[in-house]
Amino acid sequence: MGNDKSKRVGEGSLISFAESLVISSNAESKQEGSRSLTEAEVLGNMFFYVMAGFDTTSTTLSFVFLLLALHPSCQVLLQQQLDEVLGSKAVSEWDADDHLQQLLTGYLGAVISETLRLYHPVAWYARKTVHHTTVTDSKGVSHEIPADTIIMIDVAAIGRHPIYWPSENADTERGECSPALDFEPSRWLKSEAQADQGNGAAFPFSSGHRMCPGKRFAEIEMCAMVARFFSQFSLRLVPEDIDIMQAKSAGRDQAWVEQRTKERAANALFDGLGFGHGIYPKFHTSFEIIPRHQ
Repeated sequence: MGNDKSKRVGEGSLISFAESLVISSNAESKQEGSRSLTEAEVLGNMFFYVMAGFDTTSTTLSFVFLLLALHPSCQVLLQQQLDEVLGSKAVSEWDADDHLQQLLTGYLGAVISETLRLYHPVAWYARKTVHHTTVTDSKGVSHEIPADTIIMIDVAAIGRHPIYWPSENADTERGECSPALDFEPSRWLKSEAQADQGNGAAFPFSSGHRMCPGKRFAEIEMCAMVARFFSQFSLRLVPEDIDIMQAKSAGRDQAWVEQRTKERAANALFDGLGFGHGIYPKFHTSFEIIPRHQ
């Protein structure tokens, strides 16, 4: 088996992440000039694989919930698609290859993609050049990059760059304002011709041979979580007590309170972000879970 797998690697056949670790730990299948991984290194890679997949997915879902609470009209569109695709089917009757695939290519998938664009859990990627190469920047200028150069890819900046992601809303003012206000899932619902052309600035799971091995699992997991929740419930922002008191004392109406609540939530998704090995919201944003149609 070891010799067979070594041959497969040499021929460039596709193998899974787990298989690659097993092969790397097999002394018989190692390449000339390299060493096999120790058991501790294999276990360390497996631990990081699981941790990275869990943490990034949970962080993304946190932002999905916050953004949908901030944009109730998007919740309505999402729930309309859930009703069309799932109807009254029990969760046990949901099919990953049919129902979840329809959701991922529809509005639910657009919500996830737009969330990853604005609040990618990993702010940057690091890559190392294998060979000397030449790249051309957005201004058409060529740059020579030597082999063994570490390249930092700023995913957060690319996801918010107005040249690559023009606002669908003419009233949206960019600049020193919260990216949460630029949340427009509809930008991902394109015609077939536009979809085939794609957007080169969209690579939330990286791309190429070193792209995230858990991409498909993460997509299905997030789709199932969002569908399970929003098929039964909705989210609504909860105003701060100080805003309610101020509205009463100044004779302001409910619309003022709602606008003030929205501004606070948007600010929490702008000035209130922290960064560890990924981004996360530092400020508390209150919202309530209510049964649908209530």
